[in-house]
Amino acid sequence: MLRCLEQPLTAAQTTAIDELLRTGLTHPRNTRAQLPSLDETQTDATVVLSVRTAEAPLCCIATNHGRTLLDRLHRALDLARAKPTVSRHLRTQSQLRVQLSLATRSRTLSIDEAARHLEFGTHGVGVVTSDQTRSSFSLPEAIFDSDVDAEGFVSGVWRNAGSPRHARVQLFEVSRHVAPSTQSTTPERAAIEWLTHCASSNGSFQLRFDARTGSALRHDSPSAPTGDGRLRADPPSRVVSARDEHMYFGRWALTLRALRDAQQDRTWLTDQLAELDRQIAPRYACSPQYWTAAPHVALGTLALAALAGLNTRNALAAGVEQVAPARITPWHAAQVALALGASTPPSLWESCRRDLDRSAFAPWTLLAALDRSDLDTAERIRRCFVEAARSNPPYDGGIPCVDLPQLDSGVPQVALTACALEGLCQFDDPASRDLCRRVETFLWGNQLKHTSAAYFAPNLHGAFLASPRRPVVQADTTAHALSALVAAEKARDRMKGGSH
Repeated sequence: MLRCLEQPLTAAQTTAIDELLRTGLTHPRNTRAQLPSLDETQTDATVVLSVRTAEAPLCCIATNHGRTLLDRLHRALDLARAKPTVSRHLRTQSQLRVQLSLATRSRTLSIDEAARHLEFGTHGVGVVTSDQTRSSFSLPEAIFDSDVDAEGFVSGVWRNAGSPRHARVQLFEVSRHVAPSTQSTTPERAAIEWLTHCASSNGSFQLRFDARTGSALRHDSPSAPTGDGRLRADPPSRVVSARDEHMYFGRWALTLRALRDAQQDRTWLTDQLAELDRQIAPRYACSPQYWTAAPHVALGTLALAALAGLNTRNALAAGVEQVAPARITPWHAAQVALALGASTPPSLWESCRRDLDRSAFAPWTLLAALDRSDLDTAERIRRCFVEAARSNPPYDGGIPCVDLPQLDSGVPQVALTACALEGLCQFDDPASRDLCRRVETFLWGNQLKHTSAAYFAPNLHGAFLASPRRPVVQADTTAHALSALVAAEKARDRMKGGSH
């Protein structure tokens, strides 16, 4: 049966745990005299120990045996050391990451209630049979190994315990301790460092990664131009569509925009902008198919490139003249309006405003409206975000897309929520300020930190999950989150300054 920590650990206990996790697998047992703060800690909490390499998890062990926390930790370490998968890596002196999870803040609910309140990535699930002879539990991270909704996940844990349908279910949170620590100075700096590492030495940009293994996932990146500016012909197996290329370059530009907002090293940023410009210039200058295949995405890419700092506004203005307004979706039209500012054709901006009758979930339109001081339009979108935002758990502060309620079973997406925050933080009314604080908490909660290093790949420290539901990180998602969080911090400073 999973037992919860009744009170938070002290600073001395936390320090002792960190030391034991750092040395416990590779060195003989520490004496009780060396760790008195743990030896004196009589707790009924279940010790859950996870061990992994940089590439994959190796084992997960739970134990209630032992009078003190030190007893239980030693037992878990002994059991882990005896696992063949772990002992093999110890013999080769591979670096292992060890995580201790202690359950906290437990609630007992019915199966249906647990499914309604389950927040992916935050809550673990536990079930015990009425006679307490069998139990089953899953840590919050385990949801990423399944492809089910909340009801399916809770039901899976219930079935593993062999419990009747009327059994009660535990929802619990966890306190995590990880060694070795990979914690950066600040979460913001960790995000910046991870985004800069997405740039490859061969002039490409890695966009998507499996959060569990750290391996790059397929993204439809094009071949680079040849030295004379012409495009190389890709082998048939690697040919990608014009739309895929637009998306690739647009996401790259979003990343550089975020790093510029966060004041990343200017030399590095200048080099990256030059590389992006080198790759997109011949495509948009001499490839007519770019204005016939997915023209709205092409315009959005040029707009994002301009917002990142490239001189693409003339090409963007020329492209707008070549494309019929009906072929430019409101999402991309708003990006164009933000990039062109006062030079935006009135008919294009009017199409953005008219589309609010269909849906006011329009974060890019909000940014463009604020830029051009169209306060009526901005207020209309602000009200939509305030009404759509989650005001209670699960996912308090997340803003699900009202246009796509089926997206990821209604779980708020990190990028869309961040994009909304970037405009919302410019408002100074109480409702917007309160929502912005909750949105920031939601976003930071989806960043891969050192305390998740035993489950998620350590090379992704600082990245943001695409969704609380999916074990995928994307550069553009992290870029959206970084831009929004930096904008919110600047807005707070500006509002404080204006109040004096």
